[in-house]
Amino acid sequence: MKRNMIYVLCMLLAAFAFALPFTRGSREINLDTLKKPLAPYVTDMEKKDAAWLRKQYHLDSAAYEQALVYGAVSAMEVNEIAVFKQADKTKREALQKLCQERTDRQLKSFQGYAPRQSALLEKAAVYEDGRYVVVLIHPQQSRLRQLLKKAW
Repeated sequence: MKRNMIYVLCMLLAAFAFALPFTRGSREINLDTLKKPLAPYVTDMEKKDAAWLRKQYHLDSAAYEQALVYGAVSAMEVNEIAVFKQADKTKREALQKLCQERTDRQLKSFQGYAPRQSALLEKAAVYEDGRYVVVLIHPQQSRLRQLLKKAW
């Protein structure tokens, strides 16, 4: 009896340990729910639309399922928070590549004459987390990363 109980507990533990890596990023959210938690970080930014994404990121709406993008009001600022939802892994990888290219283009254009903006761009984070691709160009990047991690 005791041996069977230990066997069952070991099997449950093994099943849990096996399933745990697959649960990360599995919670699907509507990106509009991020507007309120992001509000303190986007006071000097504006929400960007699909036309802006086409021009700046070279993205059409087929590249993502949903997007929430805030960018600087001034062309002389680089602060940006972008979250893209894409379930398809191949499309997500292509999306991440385009986001990294955008960040690289910005760094190239700001280098040499805008040291504060260049420093932000050098520390920019472009990463994939579950079904999401995230771009963070912000002085409070680590806090934003934690906030987004908690959201999903």
